[in-house]
Amino acid sequence: MRPLLVADRRQAVRALWPALPLGGALAVLAIVLALVASSSEPSDAAIFALLVTLLLCSGRCVLWLLGPGCNGLWVDGDDVVARRLGITTRVPWSSVERVSFASAPGRPEWSTWATFERTSLRRRSGLNVNVEVLALGAASLANARRLTAECDDRGIRLERM
Repeated sequence: MRPLLVADRRQAVRALWPALPLGGALAVLAIVLALVASSSEPSDAAIFALLVTLLLCSGRCVLWLLGPGCNGLWVDGDDVVARRLGITTRVPWSSVERVSFASAPGRPEWSTWATFERTSLRRRSGLNVNVEVLALGAASLANARRLTAECDDRGIRLERM
């Protein structure tokens, strides 16, 4: 089987901002502690620390959202459609055997909305789709026509027969 589309947002974020998860946080903590210790107004230093923390978190979230990946996946007629930030990719449904969302290590600590471990679509016959969600509470849907999922740090792989 040959992958048609592989997207891993994790690699894009690491390439853009590799030091933030640990090194960046330690540097910000050291700077903020030095400012609090040397400040005559501790409340000003605390407000500054809060603003810096919020800016860094929102910046990483924006980079995470702009990385490659897919936030919508559905069957449309004879095609499988993947959509990300207004860009649509179509793959002929007849050439797709399986679509899977694989779990990836290293997601941001605040990414609690992505709870599934693995989601897969398998073509039965025609346009019937079997959707299997293996998560904390496993669920199964038969003959689904549309699947939408937020894929923060998950890769999406379309494989042909």
